[in-house]
Amino acid sequence: MLSLIPNWQILKAIGGSRTVALAGFFPFVGYLFLANQELSQNLSLVIDMIDGQVNHDAVADRLRQMYFGMLFLSAGVILYRIFCPPEISGFADRYDFMEREMAIMTPTRVGLRQMAMSDLVWWNVLFLNKELLEQIGSVKDHRFGSAEIKDMSHPIHIDKKAQKSAENYRSDEGIGLLQMLNTYFDLKNHSAGPLRICIAAAFLTGYSKLAWPSLVVAWQLFNA
Repeated sequence: MLSLIPNWQILKAIGGSRTVALAGFFPFVGYLFLANQELSQNLSLVIDMIDGQVNHDAVADRLRQMYFGMLFLSAGVILYRIFCPPEISGFADRYDFMEREMAIMTPTRVGLRQMAMSDLVWWNVLFLNKELLEQIGSVKDHRFGSAEIKDMSHPIHIDKKAQKSAENYRSDEGIGLLQMLNTYFDLKNHSAGPLRICIAAAFLTGYSKLAWPSLVVAWQLFNA
């Protein structure tokens, strides 16, 4: 069941599109199209003619479907822009995220990432599968390096012998850090399940309403 809920990367394909983002402006001007009688007449089709007269109700219905379709799309886009985690919206994919994070990774950032995986609210846990929860459990308490990180503001790792540069720290802990970042990305990608459901529903409703007039016209032409 959880696999049916689109993750943030899938929603990004729609909500992150600049073309779809323009739908956010449509509700503010869309009512002008609905109220414009001249436009309604110009958008009439051959199938709208009944005994030589234009069936304005059919034209108005198509315009309403298009308007509310754009309205739902804009709602989905707005919710996506507000709530999509920056780890998803700000990077091309997980590999881009991991590469750029590794370039600046320090014990401080490791600790912050692990803290984020430790402080999960119930509505996030509810929408995470068992496999991901096990991965989170294995990396959130993992000790990176030979010494405990006591000072979260310290920019470099300190082992028992001497200070270790951030570069050496990333090199020594490379595989473990990549696994941690991969799990962290998956957590963000599957976070906020209820919001993802709402956004997906808005997109699905919007596209369905936009597609419906075309399907109706195609069916009427096919049966003409």
